[in-house]
Amino acid sequence: MEERKQHLTRQWLELLEGSLQLGETIELPVLSDSMLPVFGIGRNIKIQRLPWKACSVGDIIVFREGRILTAHRLLFCVRMGRRCYFYQKGDANHRGHVIRAERVVGRVIEHQDETGSYRKLQTKAARRHGRIEAIKQLFRVVWGYLDIRKGKNPSANEE
Repeated sequence: MEERKQHLTRQWLELLEGSLQLGETIELPVLSDSMLPVFGIGRNIKIQRLPWKACSVGDIIVFREGRILTAHRLLFCVRMGRRCYFYQKGDANHRGHVIRAERVVGRVIEHQDETGSYRKLQTKAARRHGRIEAIKQLFRVVWGYLDIRKGKNPSANEE
């Protein structure tokens, strides 16, 4: 058990610090429910180290927030001069936020489902589903913003 913890810690640090080689894949446990219903706490995800330029709308990107790694869906990108910014959001969250694209360290390429089997996220069908989900999530953010402007509580309108 102790050896497994050390292995996970080493992999997490390599991804966080950028010492993991591009194209390499690691497996880490999920520690948050922000990506429900896709994956939740206790499930494992496989993350491929790649540059931010390889990410597309709908991908579940992994990025640095200080010493924390976060996996959220990429909803859209904006280029401003030489910089690129990503608007990302956890599927279960009401809102997301903008990050500099350089903070991205990889993307989730597989996730463990409720049966313990792994589902690939890079097939043609899965990527299409990811793009559709990104559009849905973006509309949820916009409608939530409009509800706030009208004085409504967006969490009261949840399904």
